[in-house]
Amino acid sequence: MIFGSFFVALFADMMISLALGASSVLAIIYSRAIPMIVVPQRIAASLDSVSLLAIPLFILAGMVMSEAGIGEKIVEAVNTLVRHIRGGLAHVNILASLVFGGISASSVADTAAIGGIMIPSMQRRGYPTDFSVAVTAASSPLSAIVPPSTLMIIYSSLTGASVASLFLAGFIPGVIFAGAECVAAYVISKRCGYGTIEKRASPREIATAFFRCLPALLMPVIIIGGMLGGIFTVTEAGAVAVVYGLIVSVLIYHTMTWKRLVRCFAETARLTGAIGLVMGIAGLFAWIIASQQVPQAIVRTMLSIAKSPWFFLLLVNILFLFVGMFINAGTAMVILVPLLYPVAQALGIDLVHFGIITVVNFGIGAVTPPVGTCLLTACSTAGITVDKSIRAVTPFMLAMVIALLIITYWPGGVMFLPRLMAAR
Repeated sequence: MIFGSFFVALFADMMISLALGASSVLAIIYSRAIPMIVVPQRIAASLDSVSLLAIPLFILAGMVMSEAGIGEKIVEAVNTLVRHIRGGLAHVNILASLVFGGISASSVADTAAIGGIMIPSMQRRGYPTDFSVAVTAASSPLSAIVPPSTLMIIYSSLTGASVASLFLAGFIPGVIFAGAECVAAYVISKRCGYGTIEKRASPREIATAFFRCLPALLMPVIIIGGMLGGIFTVTEAGAVAVVYGLIVSVLIYHTMTWKRLVRCFAETARLTGAIGLVMGIAGLFAWIIASQQVPQAIVRTMLSIAKSPWFFLLLVNILFLFVGMFINAGTAMVILVPLLYPVAQALGIDLVHFGIITVVNFGIGAVTPPVGTCLLTACSTAGITVDKSIRAVTPFMLAMVIALLIITYWPGGVMFLPRLMAAR
């Protein structure tokens, strides 16, 4: 009843949160054994987590840094490193997302901020619009992979995995992901003759450009360092990020105004409300599934089919990539992670490694039609329809899947930094 009604509601184009709520209520009515008071109780319990308070704080910090014009400074700095390479602006786009991802904590915010700068710049330099959109959208999942990441915080609240370890584990996968996309951009640009090769920047130019955005680049360092040093929790780290972002935007860059600050709070409230509504109702949905012992049945079934952790992870990747095409990342995680992480534990897969695989999968889902929010945002910025960008984004999808497979089957690389810090 619960799964059937949920998919019927989805195909009827109902909002995800309403589809989850309606299917949950129908299942309760059908069971006749669960009192209706469970609905508000489970929604409230799902949101009663101190660590979840970090989500609006990190979103607000990212909004503040975005309004401060950090994106432009990051683009200028990265451009000095790669402008002499074929397809230089495509590489700038990807690497700027890698850096900005450690500040914004939001893939959509990254797409809007970097895309608003890079897509017009690439168009002026002769890059096709569909290629510019494809590069911008394909690099946006880096904001989910590179810390701080709201998806990592959600995953931690669902599994109990350490947020600090997840943040540390995201660095190397982020570099792998960006590297795969840079290779794809270079091959396409060279084959099609995109972009002009500019003069290599001098060391002084590079140093000057990075010095200008150094205050912004210090934010991830402060967050990770403070958490690892035991100075503050993940929620306190979010508050520190907000205060630091305000200091940088007001006292250093002098770009923050009252009007912009109000806009930051309004957008943060809108995004937090959407995330909170989905997580609360999805928590009710997950509780009903757990009460019917569905997770235990899935664990038994998966263990009978996938006796090898490698085969299990292959099945997980296929499932997550498929689900990510239709359901947004936060909702999909709340529904699927509680069902699958016990299987991962039973097969000896580290929860942090499994978390990174999960985040990368659903990051890719943000680019994949028909629901790919980052692709829709990039297309909207460029003023083109999604169907015109599909062909251009396909090679980058292939690069992302290759990066996903490396991250999946190279746990030593993913877990290198968390284990290094644990050893110390």
